[in-house]
Amino acid sequence: MNFVDPKELDIPSHGTKNRYKTILPNPHSRVVLRSKSSNDPLSSYINANYIRGYLGDERAFIATQGPMVNTVNDFWLMAWQEAAPVIVMITKLKEKNERRCVSLCFVQNHREIKLTCSRRLHHNRSD
Repeated sequence: MNFVDPKELDIPSHGTKNRYKTILPNPHSRVVLRSKSSNDPLSSYINANYIRGYLGDERAFIATQGPMVNTVNDFWLMAWQEAAPVIVMITKLKEKNERRCVSLCFVQNHREIKLTCSRRLHHNRSD
């Protein structure tokens, strides 16, 4: 469980970019988006944290929530900014017939970036 106090983030309206009110990024290791707008602290916000790797690298991995319609651009900005060589999505796109997450497996142009899904694996495990 995440016990981050929302007051620790000190970013007005950050709740609009969080899937759940109670699952927040830890301020000490959160990913900060490099934004063109220094006047808008929300433009640098994404609900994501760096995770230490096996060899002690403090930024070996990034954990984030599945992107929503209003955060998918932030997700791809983060992937580009952090030069993510691999993206692994471990989530259900739908739960109880309700869309929970934007699908990342597609072929599409996103601004100047061409995205291609090279492999897609489905595992229907519930354990």
